[in-house]
Amino acid sequence: MIPPDLRSIALLLIRFAVLYAVLMGVALRVPLFEHFERPLVVVVNDVLQAVSAPDVTRRLELTRGPATWSYALHLERRGDSERQTETKRVEKSYHAHAYVLVLLIALILATPGLGWRRRLGCLVVASAMAFALTAGLLLSDVQAWEHEAFGRKTTSGFLWETAAIFDAVHRRSAAGLLPILLWLLYAGSLPARTAAEARQSG
Repeated sequence: MIPPDLRSIALLLIRFAVLYAVLMGVALRVPLFEHFERPLVVVVNDVLQAVSAPDVTRRLELTRGPATWSYALHLERRGDSERQTETKRVEKSYHAHAYVLVLLIALILATPGLGWRRRLGCLVVASAMAFALTAGLLLSDVQAWEHEAFGRKTTSGFLWETAAIFDAVHRRSAAGLLPILLWLLYAGSLPARTAAEARQSG
């Protein structure tokens, strides 16, 4: 016989998989990914302007080509003379960061035992978390692109050290699975715990 907790987790996984597939289909038709990416690039670009030293200019743009979207990073490092000024333009294919938001929404909608207020609160918090997480991931990308463009490490400070942490998560997809697994274990046990509490109160 399958334990109640294990059965609940299996049902949650099925609901999550179905919801995720449906939401991804909707997101691709909206299209959610581009709408999510535009303000994300604006925020990251504002951060870049705030942290740049006087002799460094960084500007990140989201551009639309004939077939796909891409990031364009404009870099300029000024030396003591005009000859020492280095100008680079890095273009990279854009990442569909909104999949993180779709994943979290699917998890929350699939979770049993949540009232509508708690579910709505979870969705609001998840949206903010997804935006903050993906901003950090994009910032870590910018740092890597800048290092690649100049062939050496050119950034330092607390913000860039924080970006390095996001980079570690970015490059190890298994690390991103941990909170999902923890959520599944918690959410999958909710029905059994609710039933046990009802029996005790009865």
